[in-house]
Amino acid sequence: DLDRWALDAASRLQMEIVDSYAEYRFLNVYQKVHHFCVQELGGFYLDIIKDRQYTTRADSIARRSCQTALFHIAEALVRWIAPILAFTAEEIWRFLPGERAESVFLATWAAIPAVPAGSLVVDWTRVLEVRSAVLRELERLRIAGEIGAPLDAIVEIYAGPETVAALEPLGDELRFALITSEVHVHPAVAKP
Repeated sequence: DLDRWALDAASRLQMEIVDSYAEYRFLNVYQKVHHFCVQELGGFYLDIIKDRQYTTRADSIARRSCQTALFHIAEALVRWIAPILAFTAEEIWRFLPGERAESVFLATWAAIPAVPAGSLVVDWTRVLEVRSAVLRELERLRIAGEIGAPLDAIVEIYAGPETVAALEPLGDELRFALITSEVHVHPAVAKP
């Protein structure tokens, strides 16, 4: 589900980027690509999948799934940046696997696999909100010297019914999204 979310985010962004290029709003393209790379990819997706990449078998479905998503994102990203970072895009283009045109400038927009509407089981927007709140608290505890790293933490979340329902499909996998050793979700009314 996380890999489908990443592809869906890239697909939605590509539509915005194509529109921005059509209207010659290059600063808008730069800002959107930068935000995507820093927030969605670097601050969330890559942070979570790195363990899956390094610890699962080379031929495992989990590992191949995120590699496939990353391939499609890289194919799109190199095209997004080409008009702005021409030389960088050309260098990246030469190292992407598979048969391709001689230059990124001879290619059209990437065909990112469609994620059918309603196929995402997890409400990733809500998960990102919870993750942000948890990471702020973990950082506060780390600075105070109460924990060393987020993986030292066992997180207890007390939330309203909508948030509990949004986190429920992840089950034990929520700890990977929050990058902690354990996470337990409780209704807000059960808060001690």
